[in-house]
Amino acid sequence: GFVPDGLLDMTEGVGMTGELILKGNKPEQVSLADICVGGVAGVLGAGNFDVPAEVLCEMFLKGRCVIYKPNPVNQNINSVMQKILEPLLKDGYLSFVVGGADVGSALVGHETLDHIVLTGGV
Repeated sequence: GFVPDGLLDMTEGVGMTGELILKGNKPEQVSLADICVGGVAGVLGAGNFDVPAEVLCEMFLKGRCVIYKPNPVNQNINSVMQKILEPLLKDGYLSFVVGGADVGSALVGHETLDHIVLTGGV
């Protein structure tokens, strides 16, 4: 079984289990070039868990710039998140937009986006 290696391993996904099923005898190998597609993603954050894992996945695994709209219930930590992610904001790889459903609707309907990640509501 899995043995936690550090604090993050001990706290992330507590109580979650999973199963890996491989078809055939050989595992399929995927190149980063196959999944790193580029473009611009719009990510709408969840209200119950505002850790922008989806933002980082889109940026570092998919090679996309991201426009991130945090859920309004998390507005008190926006400044902290922006401070943590400041190098990505400064270099233009990440943008934050804030607001309610009107802003979320405008974001998901914007022609600039190549991909939408919906973890919360519009």
